Amino acid sequence: MPQAHFRVGYDFSTQTFFTGLVDDVRLYDRALSADEIQALANP
Repeated sequence: MPQAHFRVGYDFSTQTFFTGLVDDVRLYDRALSADEIQALANP
């Protein structure tokens, strides 16, 4: 896997930052299933 920078709220294509607040960030070491995403969106 190639190395790449990871930034929350940054758009590398336009080189701009998100204007606002980021409240909750989660990182997973695998792709989530549709059911898992649905469960996280509707606790």
